[in-house]
Amino acid sequence: MSTVPEDRKGLEDRIAAALTVLDDKSVFRCFAKYRHPIVCALRSCVLLSEPLRFLAYWGIGRRSSPGAPERAALTFQRDWLERLGRALRLDWNLTYLLTDTHGLVNGIAPDAVRRYAASMTALFEKEGYQAHLMSDFLRGHGIPDVVAFASGLGEQHWDRLPASSVRDLERLAGLHATGRPAREAARLYYKVNIVEAALLTRAWQGSFFITYTLPKMSFILPALPTIHSYVGQNHSANRPWFVGGTDG
Repeated sequence: MSTVPEDRKGLEDRIAAALTVLDDKSVFRCFAKYRHPIVCALRSCVLLSEPLRFLAYWGIGRRSSPGAPERAALTFQRDWLERLGRALRLDWNLTYLLTDTHGLVNGIAPDAVRRYAASMTALFEKEGYQAHLMSDFLRGHGIPDVVAFASGLGEQHWDRLPASSVRDLERLAGLHATGRPAREAARLYYKVNIVEAALLTRAWQGSFFITYTLPKMSFILPALPTIHSYVGQNHSANRPWFVGGTDG
């Protein structure tokens, strides 16, 4: 039996209300230019009366445990998610993937990665979110060590990247990676990300991806309808796990 609502005007009213939320330039970095896949997916959820499923990465820097920056970012994000859910009259849920794999690429000690991830997972669960380690997700899909796996990939894709993308990746590596040259760290980070993105695209079909990055970095993200949001008030893009560091 079809679940499509008969009230077509009501359907479009809900989409219009959602667009009002997503057009908020104090929250979203670039919605207007990239709206079609998002609006199409939102309309699909309304037509099928399905909850909005969101997936997001959460990074790991050199903090030992979450503090005020993390809590402020979660509060900011929950506000717009709740507004979007009310506009569409749909339930929503959010799953975070803690990118322990990226922390290891950046040279953060495994014990430090585990401590922050455990503390952050507890905070996510307290907020009512699901949270998993990226490494656990990958292990469940047959890749127990993505850093070793990615290191064995060839250079063909890296060599074909636009020069501007290579510069962006090397800039980020220079900011956050230690223990290896910036270009080597950037190359490994890229390879790890494209493996993760490929598996997540398949596993999370029908979901929306939330990111703090700009669209120019979408080449390392899952190919899902993507919402580019700010981290907090005043157009802040400072990642809480980097304690004031900005990337993207």
